[in-house]
Amino acid sequence: MGFSLGAVGLLGMWFATFPDFGSLQLIFIGWGIAGGLTFWSAILRAVKLLATEREQGRFFGILDGGRGLTEAVLASAAVAIFAYYASRPPQGSLGPVINFYVYTCLALGVICTFLLPNDSASSAEEKSTTSVKSSFWRDVVLLLTIPEIWLISLIVLAGYQLLWATYSFSSYIQEHFSASAVVAGQLTLIKLWMRPIGAIGGGFLGDRLGNTKVLGWGMVIAAIVWIVFVAVPSSVPTWFLAACIVILGLLTYSVHGLYWAIIDRSQVPARVTGLAMGIISMIGLSPDIFLPMIHSAISHRYPGQLGTQIYFVYIAVCCLLGSLLVWIYHKRTENYRFPGQ
Repeated sequence: MGFSLGAVGLLGMWFATFPDFGSLQLIFIGWGIAGGLTFWSAILRAVKLLATEREQGRFFGILDGGRGLTEAVLASAAVAIFAYYASRPPQGSLGPVINFYVYTCLALGVICTFLLPNDSASSAEEKSTTSVKSSFWRDVVLLLTIPEIWLISLIVLAGYQLLWATYSFSSYIQEHFSASAVVAGQLTLIKLWMRPIGAIGGGFLGDRLGNTKVLGWGMVIAAIVWIVFVAVPSSVPTWFLAACIVILGLLTYSVHGLYWAIIDRSQVPARVTGLAMGIISMIGLSPDIFLPMIHSAISHRYPGQLGTQIYFVYIAVCCLLGSLLVWIYHKRTENYRFPGQ
């Protein structure tokens, strides 16, 4: 994690110089590796090992809720910095904002490196299972032969698209419901503040009722609310829109916080947990690549609000398919028991 944050910060310092397009490509490739590959798998592994078997839901919920709260706080500070330098030319006002995030990443990288304990080969299981050092590719092949790894990857893929769809709230509210930019912004801000509530609340609920059950039903209800959001006429009152967005926000972030918690049921060995989560992330977070292209293709074929509505229906279908995959995963792992049960 320390290496990843440091790499992101150093690349950000290069980005703050406003380099040419070729350099930007290298910077974004570096960010993809450091921010998306090495950091993400490491922090997910750390949270999984930190939580007990009965606390997976709440810990991953707290992780996602904390990310959302931190994002909101840093974004507020960034806006204030940008406003302070707004009288300068574009580069002069944006540069301090970039440097703010750069120094934040570098400071967190130092904290991770020198203050957080290193869990390498710390568990009894890891020590006993690594008497013969296994190769990286052998571990990859091992994980790819586990059906549950593929199921979790597809569940994450379905749930992550739900998160992506919420980014289109503002434009759709303005197009379909003729709301002002201010109202659309206020409703979108409400959605952002549902993240800590939905993620942490969903995590605790998952630990109490079962992570797979809460995740599966959350996807089903989210699909229903998306269809309602698309089907309602443009004359509905603002409070109804706000209610839909609050519910979708709570469900979206509950799902986003829970789909990492169910990996514990797959009984993946601790020594390859980080690699397993890296493989799941590579598949499950791939909507970052293809979903904008799908949305663009639909909008090109069906311009205006109709294209957005079709896109939202597609997201609802993905939620239903994701809930079906959660049910399959639950049935395959229903004999899983917490130690001592």
